Amino acid sequence: MRREVCFIGVVKMSKKNIGSSFDEFLSENAMLDEATAVAVNRIAAWQTEQKMKAQNRNKTAMTSAAAVLDKTLKVALMAV
Repeated sequence: MRREVCFIGVVKMSKKNIGSSFDEFLSENAMLDEATAVAVNRIAAWQTEQKMKAQNRNKTAMTSAAAVLDKTLKVALMAV
């Protein structure tokens, strides 16, 4: 196995030793859809949190919007 040392002791392997992509691994193990759904939910939650911070709103002020968002995400997950 050919290795190249770069920076502070980090070992970089040559491309011939690299296997399939992480997406392919998840797909082969029937986990890609679930992982994608979790990622989408986390992104939506993060974006909502950022918008709330930008508008100086807390969760109490956003309760009805959060309920609508939760319901929308549940429906979207059921479709996956």
